[in-house]
Amino acid sequence: MTVPEPETRPTLPLTVFLVTAALLLLVALAVFHGLRAERQASVEAALQAVAELKIGQLHTWLGERTVDVALFGSDSQLASDFDRWLSQHGQDDAALAEIQARLAAMKRNVGYDTIALFDAAGNERIRSEGIASQAEFGPQASAAMRQDQPQLVDFHRQPGQPIRIGMVGPIKRIAAQGTEIVGAVYLGAPAQRQVFPLLLHWPLPSQTGETVLARPEGESILNIVTRKAPPMTIRVPIEQPGLLSARALLGESGIQRGSRDYAGDPVLGYAARVPGTPWVLVAKQDTREVDAPLRQWALWVVLVTLLLLGGTGGVNWFWWRAKSSHWRTRILQQELDQALATQQATAALFASEEVNRVTFEQAAIGIAHVGVDGRWLRVNHKLCEILGYPIAELPRIALQDIEHPDDLESDTAAMHKLLAGERPVDSVERRYVRKDRSLVWINRTISLVRGTDGEALHFIFLVEDIAVRKQLEAERSAYRIRLEADVACRTQELETANADLESFSYSVSHDLRAPLRAIDGFSAILREDYAPQLDAEGLRLFGVVSDNARKMAQLIDDILALSRAGRMDLELAQLDMNGLVDAVWAGLAQQRAGRPVEFHRADLPSVCADRRALEQIWQNLLDNALKFSCHRDPARIEVSAERQNDLIWFEVKDNGAGFNADYRGKLFGLFQRLHGMDEFAGTGVGLAIVKRFVQKHGGQVAAEGAVNVGARFRFGLPVRPDQALSGKE
Repeated sequence: MTVPEPETRPTLPLTVFLVTAALLLLVALAVFHGLRAERQASVEAALQAVAELKIGQLHTWLGERTVDVALFGSDSQLASDFDRWLSQHGQDDAALAEIQARLAAMKRNVGYDTIALFDAAGNERIRSEGIASQAEFGPQASAAMRQDQPQLVDFHRQPGQPIRIGMVGPIKRIAAQGTEIVGAVYLGAPAQRQVFPLLLHWPLPSQTGETVLARPEGESILNIVTRKAPPMTIRVPIEQPGLLSARALLGESGIQRGSRDYAGDPVLGYAARVPGTPWVLVAKQDTREVDAPLRQWALWVVLVTLLLLGGTGGVNWFWWRAKSSHWRTRILQQELDQALATQQATAALFASEEVNRVTFEQAAIGIAHVGVDGRWLRVNHKLCEILGYPIAELPRIALQDIEHPDDLESDTAAMHKLLAGERPVDSVERRYVRKDRSLVWINRTISLVRGTDGEALHFIFLVEDIAVRKQLEAERSAYRIRLEADVACRTQELETANADLESFSYSVSHDLRAPLRAIDGFSAILREDYAPQLDAEGLRLFGVVSDNARKMAQLIDDILALSRAGRMDLELAQLDMNGLVDAVWAGLAQQRAGRPVEFHRADLPSVCADRRALEQIWQNLLDNALKFSCHRDPARIEVSAERQNDLIWFEVKDNGAGFNADYRGKLFGLFQRLHGMDEFAGTGVGLAIVKRFVQKHGGQVAAEGAVNVGARFRFGLPVRPDQALSGKE
């Protein structure tokens, strides 16, 4: 076969060179764009992971504070001491000393530096020793008591004080009818010791990586914590173009490209709201740092491309000069393509290895490559720091020597399961043995790297030091156990007191009635049989004895009725309130006989309640209305009802003697009377019985009145039966 002579002008080699050069440039651009996309995706994934980690840590911290304030507020002894101190108008020094001792123990054991107690009106009454007034948090205390749940007190700074964050919650006292809110407690912690370190720590190697916590304040955004300035000092207008935190507030959560931070620098960031708070959390890196590796990679791609272009040009020139045959040209082209692929693969591999090396060496957690036979293949400095070994010594230590003896069997089983493909990863908390033989708590995660043929190559160990967290968990658990023991002790004391009350009620019912009946009976006999021997004063005195004996008997009956009201189990049923009120009113015919009384009952809705309890409630309220309107001509009594939210409010209104509105808080208390016995008879127990029955149904009581104008007594019952049952419990 004859091979034609090459042309005298290098037309074909020049064409081949130009085509090859174009291909090389396209390949170079494709490699560069691929590296840039991989770099950006890697940074975005890291930013999202950091942001989600910080949000999770904040959520956990807030949850722990919520538990702390709930446990503290449920301390029945503290609630009783505080209630007693308030009832004594701050004059009970023993109660105050007990309260201060508990506040000091809370500061010492849990780490709060500011504790304050508020009364039911939201006024600061007691605070831990050595701190400034916390009265400004009264509105939050009122909200916590009104909603019966803890409220967050956002980051704040008082004059001359460090930045604090706190939680305020209700203080509950165990009463016979359930729990009663007597006040609120504020627990404040220094943010620079407990919250800011969580946010300022950046777990990945970066010079500009930063976590920023911000919140809106009017027309600007306050940056609570940053690395570049003291906390709560940087404010940025919310209209600033491209502001990362502002975009998150407008609902643009997630990765934000083309944004700027509070300093106006272009950044790549991830922003999201912190659930349950007004905060926005931003994890970001400066764009110049994100793009820095790309410039180095671009230089490598350019150098490799130039080398390949030079090689291609040289080969083509040599080919033209040598006037090689056609088969030689094909061989050279194949060799050239192979060289191109090798050079590209080498450049990409070099760039990837460099990124992996930097990540491995500078990671904030311990990393190791361990062979399938248990030998150390590679360790980083952080792992050596956790275990206390020099980096040259650790690879000579057997893996079993750093594991706790109790964990050897389970760790070996976990590695076998990874090798068998039964699980992709194993993550547990473990104790490792340091070089000085001390134990350190770590979180250990193992995964297995396999080759393209599925063969197991080596394990990757990720080791995080959690010793500080374990210590805090142990301290918090110990405090919770002590607190639960105190609660159990107080509960036992309450049960003993209830048993004593039951015994006392029995004694009152059986042992005190007999002497009273004897006094009343014998005084009547003496008055009848010896009346001729007695003067008018003697007869009057015998009448006083009989009257007081009957009053004492009535008082005993009322006390027993109150005791039964607290112990009686409710039998809920749908009640016709119209028929019930009419029946009770008919039973009061003797009390209103001979008096002009105008009675009006509106149409009343039915409710789910206990019939015996409701009969007693209407009996007491209507009897009171008749009694206190006895001097009116005519007396007017009105019964009505209305629904407000989840309660149906029933009302008894009269035009009787009324009462001073300043004392309405005492009306439903036991033995509380606003009128003398010479004006109106009674023992001061009837309204206390009304309150107890209503509260057992999960309802509320209220009263309004004015002297010589009249009074309105109201009680609200739940609309739904399940609410009544919850009140019963």
